[in-house]
Amino acid sequence: MSAALLLLALACVALAAACLGWAIWPTRSGLRYSKAERHSKSDTGVTTTPAAPVAVCTRDLLRARRPNWLKVLRADDLLQLMDASVALEHMYRASRLTRSAWERDLLPGLKRYAEFVQMMPASEAHHHAHVGGLLAHTLEMVLAALRWRIGRLLPQGACAETLDARRDHWTYAVFYGALLHDIGKVMADLRVEWAQAGRSEALRWSAVTGSLVDVGADEYHVSFTPRAERNYVEHARQGILLLQS
Repeated sequence: MSAALLLLALACVALAAACLGWAIWPTRSGLRYSKAERHSKSDTGVTTTPAAPVAVCTRDLLRARRPNWLKVLRADDLLQLMDASVALEHMYRASRLTRSAWERDLLPGLKRYAEFVQMMPASEAHHHAHVGGLLAHTLEMVLAALRWRIGRLLPQGACAETLDARRDHWTYAVFYGALLHDIGKVMADLRVEWAQAGRSEALRWSAVTGSLVDVGADEYHVSFTPRAERNYVEHARQGILLLQS
């Protein structure tokens, strides 16, 4: 897929797919959620909502050496922790790709994203404001976007030959548009510190340096940019900066 097509998709498809997908598919199929008290403080130090995707019995997997910090996990462990296997299978079927194409072209991007956002929340006090909220929300949106794409002929107004030739290209564009629609939050809304085992000092994480796995972090701590300093449209514009990451 050409860079121009992907840029166009990010600009034109991501917002539409995300918003429409949220409207037509509000359920969380394939993701297991456990009950938590509204606005309670979890033992990881992140505020949870009534639908937190990390069961109490699995929180020890995230517990780090430092209080209120989280362990850095690899993609397979993160997706297993989210109990996302059913959602991933639904994504594959909705993509209408061959299994080999799905595993070669789309699944690696999703795993890369999982390692990038780890178990960070999607917001401080709005939707998915809990441990793992950003990953849970993104999995929901990717599946919703792929289901939305099934009923669309893209690009609009093209002849049958072009529709057939570009079918998979546009599926990729919709997938990555939905995948990246909120990734800018890790730069605009969150402040993340990381540390390595055996080192006492903590470092500020910059998303442009790569994932926490890439920088060799063992644990991390999430806080929020003060509300007075937040630009609430900034995160929507920063996803393109992380496209190559």
